Amino acid sequence: MNDAKYIGLDVHQATISVAVLDSRKVSDGSHPRNESEDHSRGYRTKALKSQVMRAIRQNRWHYGLAGFLPLDIGWGRRVRAIMAHQAPLKYIFYIAATSEKVWEGFVSRESNRIIFSGAELQADFKPGGLLAWVGAGADGKPMTYVQGKVLRFEPPKVLQYTFAMGQNDKASRATIELVPETEATKVTVTHDEWAEDDPTYAACADGWPRILSRLKTLLETGKTFKPH
Repeated sequence: MNDAKYIGLDVHQATISVAVLDSRKVSDGSHPRNESEDHSRGYRTKALKSQVMRAIRQNRWHYGLAGFLPLDIGWGRRVRAIMAHQAPLKYIFYIAATSEKVWEGFVSRESNRIIFSGAELQADFKPGGLLAWVGAGADGKPMTYVQGKVLRFEPPKVLQYTFAMGQNDKASRATIELVPETEATKVTVTHDEWAEDDPTYAACADGWPRILSRLKTLLETGKTFKPH
């Protein structure tokens, strides 16, 4: 392993940044140093980019991975193993409102009805309590959009709950954290603990920025925009 070369992959929006790392530079057994930083230069390999992107298309790997993989042997197998894990989704927004007002925006039925285009929030806000967003389906009959169980309820700071979309039986976890600032509230949403084959991952990755943007607009202006 002393002569092993490593490659760092940062896959996002179909872009792969490649940096060569040399384990021989490591003397204390820690992760290898990035030589591109030492020599103020990077190293890009078009053939490798093409190969990985082809594998991504064929295997439907998810973007957003960062890892270190041996370049000499078995790197493809390791890429597959690591990328099969669905990375946590994390979003940070700043809303020009008090943390109490932002908290109310997340938990009140009225704001949820606006944000989710008429869906009703049904929730027993206490640890172990159930919550669900219910609205009309394509046939006009009531259906559950999202359901879960409250894990933490600490107003106006932390709301955490399990998350399952529709009839999906694979639950993930959503955590909403609010931190007051001078003239705004920092909102951090982390959606993690995904099952590897959860089919709703892509929909949530697309949906969270829309939801948070609609909430921010509503709290700052009194109205919001259509989701699509």
